[in-house]
Amino acid sequence: MQPRSSYIGRFAPSPSGPLHAGSLLTALASFLDARANGGLWLLRIEDIDPERSAERWIAHQQETLRHFGLLWDDQAIIQSRQRPLHEDALDQLRQQGMLYGCLCSRSTLQGQKIYTGHCRHLGLPLDDAHHWRIAMPKVSISCEDRVQPAYSAAVHKDFGDIILRRRGGVMTYHLAVTVDDAAQGITHIVRGADLWPETPLQCLLQKLLDLPQPRYLHIPVLTDHLGRKLSKQNRAPAVGQDCPAAPLLCTLLSALGIKIEPQWQHQPVQVILKHALDRWDPRNIPRSTSLHLPLHESEGFC
Repeated sequence: MQPRSSYIGRFAPSPSGPLHAGSLLTALASFLDARANGGLWLLRIEDIDPERSAERWIAHQQETLRHFGLLWDDQAIIQSRQRPLHEDALDQLRQQGMLYGCLCSRSTLQGQKIYTGHCRHLGLPLDDAHHWRIAMPKVSISCEDRVQPAYSAAVHKDFGDIILRRRGGVMTYHLAVTVDDAAQGITHIVRGADLWPETPLQCLLQKLLDLPQPRYLHIPVLTDHLGRKLSKQNRAPAVGQDCPAAPLLCTLLSALGIKIEPQWQHQPVQVILKHALDRWDPRNIPRSTSLHLPLHESEGFC
């Protein structure tokens, strides 16, 4: 584990496709917050889901970040190579008696969002033939954010016994991200507001695994003209090296509450980023969970 400093931030995309404007906005906000605080900004490739990840997108995403002037410190971490740390965390939870095997499939659950603990007392083994669920304790977890309103969640009622390791051995997001953030010494997390409601799950795992809790800042997610979150699943247009960097940077900076005059769209990206760093203030970020910007080709952009 690397030594902790006063500020270590990160951007952690999944290599399931090219970056889109929504993911670039998150990268930009995370980068600015780290650099404005004199901190490190790290890159982690979250490739633990083999069905969604592809090697070719890792290089493509890194080239896109460089195209927009978002240069990270140190070597990028590949999440799938962190598996021994994930296994160690599961072993800690197993020793605490927090895990149990589950044979329920999505079809047997019939779409229910909160797992009722059907397999909790069946004594099923923790092996590759079963999901590994956490027996959620009956506690409330409070979370604070630098943009979004603070809130508390009764994790056993609001989330139920979530899966930490899927059948076949694939680690789930909440376990992997919690362990990896601690391993990289992450002190500050900047990400989309769509992840804010589930943050208590990570805060709980931090407590159970005796890991430090980072400070959180959840920014509004970008939506398309139909109000849907920009995502690969919703076929959000890619932003790559063929996209003019300066105009898009200026548009995204305006979404973060930084006033950009039209003439800045003709400046080099490093000049624009320096201008943005001088004006970065998270208090100016809109206090909302979503935001629409004219980013589609049909709307005359990129």
